Order: sequence, then C-alpha cells, then structure tokens
Amino acid sequence: KFASQGIVTRAHKASLQYLADRLRVEGVDETLVNVLADAQTSGGLLIAVEAEKADALVKLLKQKNTPIAAVIGEAKPAGDQAIVLK
Repeated sequence: KFASQGIVTRAHKASLQYLADRLRVEGVDETLVNVLADAQTSGGLLIAVEAEKADALVKLLKQKNTPIAAVIGEAKPAGDQAIVLK
C-alpha cells in the first residue's frame, strides 16, 4: 500500500544500486521491484530446495499452517544477469 504511494525506505535504492549489473526486470511493476529490494522484505522469505523436493516441502508447510507456501521460481546458472524478475 505505502509503496504504491511512493513511500519507500532509502534501503531499496542502495539494494537496487548494488544489483544494477546483475538484475534484469521484465514486465514487473516498479512498485513491486521497490518492495522486493527493500531490506525489510528481502530476508527470511525464501527457502531453496532441490526441485524434486519442492512440492513435498510446500505440502508440509501448509500442514503446519504456514500463511503462504508456494514454489515461485527455480535456480539456474547465471546468464548475463544473475537475477531476473518476470
């Protein structure tokens, strides 16, 4: 809500500057990019597991009443940019 009103922390600017040569954004709204780059939302949100174990982990997290559990992407070897937001 606040980000859509242009209210963001200064930390997101530093994060985006740090990632400038490693980040490619494809069709993602600037507001969402700013939220993802904010230090308050960049930690503790992701778990990386082997692809064949992902569905079982999501099922377990949902059984444990985790508010949100989903597969959101996959890790691949770095190309021209290490991070791609689509």
